[in-house]
Amino acid sequence: MTMTAVLTDFARSLARHGYPADPGRLHTAVAGLGALGTIERQHVYTVTRAAWCTTAEQWADFSIHFERFFSRHPAAAAPPDTDVEIDVPEALPGDDDTETGHPEPQAAAASKAAVLRETDIAELLESDAADARAQLAGLRLSPPQRRRPRYRRGRADRLHVRQALRELLATGEITSLPTQERREVPRPIVIVLDVSASMQPFHTTQLAFAAAAAEGGQHVSVFTAGTALTDVTAGVRTARPGTRSGQIPDLGGGTRLGETLQQLLDRHAGRLRGATLIVMSDGWEDGDTDALTTAAARASRLCARFLWVNPRAGRTGWQPDIRGIRAIRPHVDALLPGTTISDYFRLAAVVAG
Repeated sequence: MTMTAVLTDFARSLARHGYPADPGRLHTAVAGLGALGTIERQHVYTVTRAAWCTTAEQWADFSIHFERFFSRHPAAAAPPDTDVEIDVPEALPGDDDTETGHPEPQAAAASKAAVLRETDIAELLESDAADARAQLAGLRLSPPQRRRPRYRRGRADRLHVRQALRELLATGEITSLPTQERREVPRPIVIVLDVSASMQPFHTTQLAFAAAAAEGGQHVSVFTAGTALTDVTAGVRTARPGTRSGQIPDLGGGTRLGETLQQLLDRHAGRLRGATLIVMSDGWEDGDTDALTTAAARASRLCARFLWVNPRAGRTGWQPDIRGIRAIRPHVDALLPGTTISDYFRLAAVVAG
């Protein structure tokens, strides 16, 4: 039985459970697996999840359907070195892109990009990882807005009483009713990247995300945290992607999250006040977790929002049982996954509110 036939049966099974019965989704899955060539069970799961799931809330339910269905199809659980027969059908229902029905090269490329976007970054080959990171170039981090505390003259419904009194004292009459408004400005965004050895598979991707975010304006600050705190804001804005990691002195070293967060609070409290703080770390802590708890509590009081991104949180079966995660969890506004490229785009949506 070919993989195409298996996926067709899987599509029918999903449709019976309320998933979209759109033939284009089946076409996307078949073309994506065809673009990958040699596959394994994890690839099948990633491709089909990308094709049929439109929200993160659907993942858990989809995983149940996937395991239940593909446990009856051993061909989908082939080991990595086994070639699985994948036939792109001559015509899928509702597909009339070409006379022969074969997917166009652009469609296959788009399908591969969708697959890479949903694949665990740590499992990507270097060439595929570069293609996946390239998608982050189009990411823009739109900061939430805040109103200035002081009013300024402008077009609004609030009467500018002082200006009206000045005009009355100067001319003896009020010829117009001046108004005032509180202007909105972007909230600062502070990104802290864990560059310890345990985060090595995600270093380049996180730096690419930080670079895309920093291009959005001067309100974005980027720091790295390993054994010490390093301000790399200027570096990620100006350096080429391949040279950004060279500016980090403690890259691939140990982890002292409590100490580095405390350094950030002590030295850059002005940047953090009212800001959105994003810490990207798996929570492995070599230092004292009490110091991490204290720093996280202080950061939550100082910042408008405190987001923690764990690159391993998106994996099936992950549990927040690492002591560093247990230490910070009561003090963060959200604990988000950073496992795939799609997770970083969802993070941008969360930041924008």
